[in-house]
Amino acid sequence: MHVKLAAPHLHLLAKAPLPGQAKTRLIPCLGAEGAAEAHAAMVRNCVAPGCEALGAENVTLWTSLDPHHPLFLELQAQHGMALAAQEQGDVGRRVRHALNSTDGPAMVMGTDCPSITSAMLKRCRAALSTFAVVILPAEDGGYGLIGSHQDHPSLFEDIPWGTEQVLSVTQARLAALGLEAGLPRYHVGHRPPRRLAALAAVASRQRVRKRSVLALSTNTFSKEPAMNRQRLLMFALLLLAVIGFYVSGAHTFFTLDTLQAYRSDFQAAFQQSPWQVAGIFFAVYVAMAALSLPGASLLTLLGGALFGLGWGLVIISFASAIGATLAFLLSRFLFRQPIETTLSPPVPHGEPGRRERWRVLSVHPAFGAHFPVFHDQPGDGANAD
Repeated sequence: MHVKLAAPHLHLLAKAPLPGQAKTRLIPCLGAEGAAEAHAAMVRNCVAPGCEALGAENVTLWTSLDPHHPLFLELQAQHGMALAAQEQGDVGRRVRHALNSTDGPAMVMGTDCPSITSAMLKRCRAALSTFAVVILPAEDGGYGLIGSHQDHPSLFEDIPWGTEQVLSVTQARLAALGLEAGLPRYHVGHRPPRRLAALAAVASRQRVRKRSVLALSTNTFSKEPAMNRQRLLMFALLLLAVIGFYVSGAHTFFTLDTLQAYRSDFQAAFQQSPWQVAGIFFAVYVAMAALSLPGASLLTLLGGALFGLGWGLVIISFASAIGATLAFLLSRFLFRQPIETTLSPPVPHGEPGRRERWRVLSVHPAFGAHFPVFHDQPGDGANAD
């Protein structure tokens, strides 16, 4: 049977992503909120190719649970397709109602088919110009999409929805009606594990990123009360030390002119008490480097003038290395948890072999605590993509 081509209308059926009511099969591994966010990612993943393949003016998103959910309003604002509330009843009643809601050829698709692409939808649209009915078979024995030109009630009544017999029973009904269905050479996966894991990973990453930004803006420290108090105390002491350095005017002492003016006094003190002067110089250098205060380069010049090449090299090398190490340890103690939470995306549950790339914040000893260096490092396991 050949039918003249007309622009088909695509009807998408979607639940609102309410925790505990959407993608309940994913709750054991993602939790109620994670499953809801994975469902929201799948809805977005179906709406976008639908609007791309047929045009937003030929797409209607049929909603249930909460017709005014922010996700639906967001998608409407982004793509411009129409919204409508689903008919009450079983799957067959809702699908048939959607098909008959517009004139001319129409197709209905659920939003739990993340493997359906824009190219597949274009193939279905082309098939509908040749056949009275088009069906996109699913690997679980059902179908991911059905389209037709006319109302055929028997295709949707008394169908064992949710079982492996959906497609075979539908084909038997088509044969009884004397209709030939177009079956594009694609097999849709309603629940392909790797695809679902990828969508769940995206949803979880977005959720963790939002929580991390909130955590960094409201609480820079760990959630544990004891550790939180320790970090607050350490942060307060460091802040007081830096403030004291500037309020006391000590920063004015670390200038080249001042060091040149007191050079003879430093050398005289070193001649009288070499070990004490060397010890005080070493401690001051370590403190300056640990707190990333200005003046370390001038102390390096002073050390060379006081101690000479040999001892100056030893004292300044050890002092700078220890100071930079302390700066690193302080930064790690104060900021490791919130920064690690922000920059490390979660590995999807149920996919232990997936290889993730995550970013590690380190502090280069040569630059001190204020100059973080980022590295990309692969996670454990083989790449599943």
